[in-house]
Amino acid sequence: MPGIRLLLATDPGLPEDGSGGAFVDFTAGQPTLQLNFHRLNFAQRTARGLLAPLGLGLLLSMWNAAGVAVQERLGTPRAAQYTDLTAWLMLRRNFPGNEYAITAAEHEQLRRRVEEYEAGT
Repeated sequence: MPGIRLLLATDPGLPEDGSGGAFVDFTAGQPTLQLNFHRLNFAQRTARGLLAPLGLGLLLSMWNAAGVAVQERLGTPRAAQYTDLTAWLMLRRNFPGNEYAITAAEHEQLRRRVEEYEAGT
């Protein structure tokens, strides 16, 4: 609808000036997506980096396939919390390795989760 701007925020403390969050802007002719996140984790950075070149449909398809694999091995509650593992599995299946930045702390957490995934526990 023209004149509407939809805000999706993950942090309730975001400023009201629109400097943080995800926005779908309907004020122009074609809706646009603006991603303004200040603290992204590995999975969020990966999805953000892949959104533009792949498009939402293809990205969601790859994400859902990886998410189903994690859910089947570790169960729904863990799959919902282990977005870093889902992102890692999606990247491993579809892209060359080591193209997406990960911090040391994120890498250690992901390493433990990969071990859980591979053990199926």
